[in-house]
Parts: sequence; structure tokens; C-alpha cells
Amino acid sequence: MHRSALDSLRAWQRDGERVALEGGRVFVKRAGAGRHLTLLHGFPTCSWDWSKIWDELVEQRTVLAMDLLGFGHSDKPNRPYSFAEHADRVEVLWRRDRVESTTLVAHDYSVTLALELLARSDALPVHIDGVVFLNGALRGRLHRARLIQTVLASAIGPAVARLVRRPQFERAFCSVFEHAPSADELAAFWASASAQDGQLRSPQLLHYIRDRREQAGRWEGVLDSTRVPLSFIWGVKDPVSGKHVLESVEHRGTVTALPVGHYPHWEAPTEVLEAILAATRA
Repeated sequence: MHRSALDSLRAWQRDGERVALEGGRVFVKRAGAGRHLTLLHGFPTCSWDWSKIWDELVEQRTVLAMDLLGFGHSDKPNRPYSFAEHADRVEVLWRRDRVESTTLVAHDYSVTLALELLARSDALPVHIDGVVFLNGALRGRLHRARLIQTVLASAIGPAVARLVRRPQFERAFCSVFEHAPSADELAAFWASASAQDGQLRSPQLLHYIRDRREQAGRWEGVLDSTRVPLSFIWGVKDPVSGKHVLESVEHRGTVTALPVGHYPHWEAPTEVLEAILAATRA
């Protein structure tokens, strides 16, 4: 029997746990054996983004995934958010799990979180073996924010966020795909994003637009200078951070370019799975 996307999302959440950390409870999911990976999701979604590759991935790797605070099945407090605090929580989870080394697999919003973790790598409790980046604003100056993101990040953002309903969400979300999710999948993405009135947190979560501008020297500096192996799995049809961003970083590591949009792991899961496994072989 075919399982709906909403059923898949609920099963995903049942298989994890909500861990109490400073600031709120964070949804965490762990499975597998072998080399350790830490999966970090994008905005405005959650760790369920990885569900299409999860079963095959955990057959060959030990995997830790989470919903960052403010996203998905984690708490969504009405407060400011920062990459520094997200990174602190990732560190706590690593310590709790006694992780000694890991490879970061980061998409969209979390490419900046991965850069923050790289920038503090000398002080981390784990060794970062490598970083696999999927579409995100690795070069802040090249980021093409959607109009709704710019508005939500502005002074009128909180008022606009109260007007966002499922149709507006779906229209904006589909605009970054080459092949849009099905209606069933869109219902699940909206359910996750809007849980606990999560759509109202968008103005606070969109701090990253300002942060990337203010921290560009630090984060892009570590991108250009790190000796940690880097890989890029990229949807080149992405209107936000597509081919133009990939061209600015492809000299820094191995590249898998795919004819899809902003969510390559959703549009081309088989190819993304193969590329992640190839990038994380011992």
C-alpha cells in the first residue's frame, strides 16, 4: 500500500527523539553503522528532507540528523536565532553521542552552519573529516533571495508572516524546484514548517541574510582556506544558488552537478546518495 508523504513525515518523527538542549527541545534521529555523517537541513524545511536517501545511507554509514531549533519537529520559540547557537547545539549532540569524527552534509541554510563549525574546528570536540555541500549561499554576494524572503527579513516581516498560509508557502517553495514536489509532498512540507506556528518564526530565522553579509569575511575565508576535503553536490537549475554559485567554488573540491533545482536530494535522490557515499569513503 502506498504511504502518503504525511505518513512518511509522521513515521520519521516517531523514529527519532526530542532532546532537551539549551533554548528548547531539538528533534534528533540516529541510525546506521560505519563512518559517521552529520546531516544538516535547509530553510524552511527540516531533516525529513533526507528521507528519500535515509534507508540506503544508513546501510553504509552512521548518520545523525536533526531539526535545528525553530524548524520541523523541534521547538520553535519566539526569540532571535543565530548560527553560533545552532553550532553550540550540534556540539552538545556530538558530545552526548561520543562522536570522535564526522563528515558534515549541509544544505541551504546549513551551508553557513557548516562554515561556522569549520571556523571553530580547532576547538571542536570532534574531528571534521570532510564537508559535503548541497545548494546554498556559500558566497553571500551571489545569493539571490526570493522576494518573499526579502520581505520577511525586513521590518514588516512579522506582520507579513501572519498572513502566510499554505497556498503562499507552496507557491514560493515550488519556485526553487526544477520539478515541483507533488501535492501530497507539499502538504507534508507545509505541515512540518507550520507546526507550532512555525511560519511565524520565518522573520527570526531569516537572520541569515544579515549574518552572511556581516560575517562574510570569516565564513568565506574558511571556505577558501580550509584543508578539510570539500565536495559540492549541486542542482544547477536552482534560481537561488545554482550554477553561478557552483562556479565560484568548484575549484575547492569535487563536484557533482545535477540538472535539478534547489533541493537536489529531493529531486535526484539516487544521484545524491551515490555522490555522498563516494565523497565519504574511508
